[in-house]
Amino acid sequence: MAWDNRTLTCGKCHKGATKKFVTAITHKPVGSDNPIPYFFEKGLIVLLLSVFAFTVSHVILEAFSEIRDRVLRKRKEEHHE
Repeated sequence: MAWDNRTLTCGKCHKGATKKFVTAITHKPVGSDNPIPYFFEKGLIVLLLSVFAFTVSHVILEAFSEIRDRVLRKRKEEHHE
């Protein structure tokens, strides 16, 4: 019964609306002018990018540290010989 009402309602704007069409349609809900979900989504995106940036910079700094230690160790060995 509810699906029939939905198909009739959606059929007013979308000619030939079927049950399959009604399940896939996504209209903006009425009264969704709340900015919290918008800013929450943006905050999560910033957090995700920050984690990626931190991880990449940490790996790069670790690689430079490893290279520096090997070069200094080699110089120290050459100096003692």
